[in-house]
Amino acid sequence: MPDRIHDPALTSLVTQVINTYLPEVEVCTYTGCCTDNRGFHEQGYSTTRFFEACGALDDPMYHTPEDSLTRFGFDVEGELMTSIQGIAAAVFTLCGVV
Repeated sequence: MPDRIHDPALTSLVTQVINTYLPEVEVCTYTGCCTDNRGFHEQGYSTTRFFEACGALDDPMYHTPEDSLTRFGFDVEGELMTSIQGIAAAVFTLCGVV
């Protein structure tokens, strides 16, 4: 979970949701900044982010033409699906479905 440019309350809620519905997933913080949610955050929207790694962003291919789902080192069925499950659980919780 992010440590800056996010809504701490929303990030806390998402962390609780992941801990509840995906207990096998390690929830940690990362220090990456200024990604897709930044514009929404700056306009006053409540935002948070999901990322596949803990700590510093050390992926040299992130947001480059080489950043694809099929590249070496990116586990589409693992990391991507886990992120999608976490996002879905958070959305359903916020909508009162679960």
